[in-house]
Amino acid sequence: YDCWHDEHEAVTVDQVIENLMKNAARGKQLIKALIPKLHLNCEQGCRHSLKSGLMTPYKHIPPATALALKPLIEKYK
Repeated sequence: YDCWHDEHEAVTVDQVIENLMKNAARGKQLIKALIPKLHLNCEQGCRHSLKSGLMTPYKHIPPATALALKPLIEKYK
């Protein structure tokens, strides 16, 4: 819980970040486990699925990140 829950102790920023990182790792594991089980038909538009999924404008993506993700995101410049 965070500060909104009066009956629990307050949390620190370090605890929040630690929990965030654990959840991100769990999410990655889940995606890796699910992708092989999905039967995607690219005729349904999966080649462009990131077009509306990118939250950060391309020009604000750090160069190193843009390079690492180039095969996935370059077409959305």
